[in-house]
Amino acid sequence: MAKNTYFFPIWLIAILLILCITACTKKSDSGDAAKFVGTWTGTSACTTGGASGALVFNPGSDANSVTMIGTVGTTSSCLKALNLNAKANGNTLTFPSQSFTDNCG
Repeated sequence: MAKNTYFFPIWLIAILLILCITACTKKSDSGDAAKFVGTWTGTSACTTGGASGALVFNPGSDANSVTMIGTVGTTSSCLKALNLNAKANGNTLTFPSQSFTDNCG
């Protein structure tokens, strides 16, 4: 009968230990893109000139991507709205090469 009285406290301690370990595990990371989402002030530099103003980054398709709404075109009649896609990696935001055509062809 003495063996059974020691078995219950050991079993209870083991269960409590397992619960504590699983409750204290690190949660998954939200990704690198979250730190870039929002409105930023900046300057764009193009081969034909540049502009300064607000840059708005929105969440992308996954935890490491963002999108930015922009325009392409040299005159008001040629302007076309577009989405620019970027990938976040640590403290770096990279816009891969993307091709667009304005409304004037």
